[in-house]
Order: sequence, then structure tokens, then C-alpha cells
Amino acid sequence: MAEKYNLKTFSDLAEVSEDLVLGCEFEFQDRPDGYPGLQEVYNMRFKEVKGMSHGIKYRSISEGEVDVIDAYATDGQVQVYDLVILEDDQDFYAPYDGLAMIRQDALDKHPEIEDILNQLAGLIDDETMQELNAKVDYEGLKAETVARDFLVQKGLI
Repeated sequence: MAEKYNLKTFSDLAEVSEDLVLGCEFEFQDRPDGYPGLQEVYNMRFKEVKGMSHGIKYRSISEGEVDVIDAYATDGQVQVYDLVILEDDQDFYAPYDGLAMIRQDALDKHPEIEDILNQLAGLIDDETMQELNAKVDYEGLKAETVARDFLVQKGLI
């Protein structure tokens, strides 16, 4: 759909939303930061809205049952299904950035961890997170293995 309609932003999507079917998680239909908010900020008015579970929506879009889905920019399925993440050009959603947190007692016991964690800053963008999540969700690798391999690849351990 993104290519067919030359969609790059949420505003672009709003212009053609009346011709499209939205597949979204059930709660997204009623949450203020879900479809109601998109209606208010972007004036999105989809032809039909189908509520579904997280796992089903990706299959539904790949099989053409829906045209648009709600998704997280870091979902591994974005790459698996070759989906396009549209730009939130009116900043409806707050930035969703990951950060490292550690208990003070753990840091006191292992002060070297602070430098290692600080080296992660800027290394994990949405595309990288998609790749890492896909390895866990679709390749069946353990999260610990994927994380360790990433850290080794980046020369952090």
C-alpha cells in the first residue's frame, strides 16, 4: 500500500484512509493514543477497522485481508513482512527510545559496567532492533544469545 499510494507520512495515509482497511489490536480501537487520537490529529477515517491480536495482524496484512496495521517500529515482523513504517509527521506519538538501567548496588559491585552501557548509546536504532527482534521471534534464537552476539559484533565484550 505504501508504494501504491506513495505513502511516507501519517498525513499521506490520512488522505487515502477512506479507501483502506485498518487491522489493529483490539485496545487500539478505543485508546486515546490509538485510532481515536489518529482520527482527531490526522483526520484518519478508514473504510473499515478490524480488531485482532498482535500476531494475527501481520499475517492479515501479508495476505491482503487488511491494508494498514498498527505496529511498533521495532517489531521484527516489520522486516519479515517487508513493511514500511510511516513518519508521524505531526508528532502524535512521543519518541520511544530504549535506555539502559542498572541498580546502584550492581553498579557499585561492577563499576566497569557503566562504561560498557554508555557505549551502547546510539548503537541501536529501530532497524537494528527489528533485526534483533526477528532473530528471536522468527529464527527462534534465545534473546541472551542474540544480545551477546550483538555486543561481540560491536566489540563491547
